Amino acid sequence: MSTPVYFPRHSTFVAELPHPDEWIKKTSLTFSKRGPSTVAMDAGYGSFYGAVGKPNEFDEALTLFNRMSAYLKEKGGMWSKCERNKASKGLLARNI
Repeated sequence: MSTPVYFPRHSTFVAELPHPDEWIKKTSLTFSKRGPSTVAMDAGYGSFYGAVGKPNEFDEALTLFNRMSAYLKEKGGMWSKCERNKASKGLLARNI
C-alpha cells in the first residue's frame, strides 16, 4: 500500500513563496533586460501565486512548470549555469 503524499497547508506553503514582486527583484540581473521567456515565467509565477489554495491551483502550477521548463531549455538546460538562478541564490531551481 502506498503512502499518501503530504501537501503543506495553504498558509504554510504561501509563507514560503516570495511575493511576485520579490520574485522579480530576486531574479533580476544588473544591466540585463527581461526577455520574453523571462517575462512569461514571471507572469506564470504571479498567476500561480494568486491561485494557491484555489480550484485552479494545479492548472496554474502546470503552466508555471511549462514556462520554467521552456526558460531553462532556452538557457542551456542546467539551473546551475543560469545567471538568474545564480543571482537569486537558487530560487528558480527550488520552484520547478
